[in-house]
Amino acid sequence: MALTIEGKVTASASAASVAAAITTALTDDIILAYVDVFASCGGGPNTTLDGTTGVAGGGLIWRRRSTTTLLTSYGSGYPVIHEVWWAHAAAALAGVTITATCTNPGSPNYLDLTLFGVNGANLTAPFDVNGSLPATAAHAGTGGTSSHPVAGISTTDADTLELPTLTTAAGFSGIAADATFTLIESFQNFIANTYLGSQSEYKVQAAPLAAVARNVFTGVSDSTNYIAQVDAIQAVAPAPAPAVDYTVKGAKGYRIVAGPSGPEHTFRTVSVQGTGPSQGLSLGNQETSGSGGEYETVYQGPTGASGFPTIFVGGYTGPA
Repeated sequence: MALTIEGKVTASASAASVAAAITTALTDDIILAYVDVFASCGGGPNTTLDGTTGVAGGGLIWRRRSTTTLLTSYGSGYPVIHEVWWAHAAAALAGVTITATCTNPGSPNYLDLTLFGVNGANLTAPFDVNGSLPATAAHAGTGGTSSHPVAGISTTDADTLELPTLTTAAGFSGIAADATFTLIESFQNFIANTYLGSQSEYKVQAAPLAAVARNVFTGVSDSTNYIAQVDAIQAVAPAPAPAVDYTVKGAKGYRIVAGPSGPEHTFRTVSVQGTGPSQGLSLGNQETSGSGGEYETVYQGPTGASGFPTIFVGGYTGPA
């Protein structure tokens, strides 16, 4: 099943929480929530404490995938935080409100929320299991170039949805996706206007990545106070091909004779049940009164080169 994105929606707030209403068209989506925070507070805000719920709504069970906190060059009281949450939505969502809440908000407290659904993902373990993920680079300092490198990106699954994000203390919006990627969203905090930029994009990958480096969102002309991250969603595992079952069913003894003086093979079977050419093959046991005392076969199905039945039993394939 192909990995696709649907139902993206964003919201911004200058408060302790932010909410957005998401609508999707498909069943069995993995709903992703990107929560970005920029705040002034001595202890630093946090969108969750371990064991509590920082994202809620829709009657869904929300789980935190990752959290990254950067103490910016403005000082330790001005952190930038990027968190990723996910939930499985078995049914399509119609205007369902999802809320992200800071447990220790700053003043001011700027919040951005990005929601979207991923269809075709593994529903119990949606993220690629490679230990390099999520690959993250966080930088305070000074700069001013469009350099946000994330190195060492590897995936284990062959079919993944690569998901780069960039969170900046400064506000950036309307930024184009990087080459070969597709934009999810690019916006800044509408309340703060010049603060807190949230950028996200994706690319469907058809082969595993091996120690790849990405320069995430080169269109953002600032290399200070940012969190760049790359993660990957893995596709649902394909159903295994059904095994061909040539197990012998039954316990009667049969001797199938090609002719009065021909070769013979002995099988212990009443019927051969499988998915091969002889599915449902049945062999009767009408004993003849001929001089050879052979058994007569009652058979419907393909025949071998000799004109006699081809038998598939317990790994043996050949003429009767």
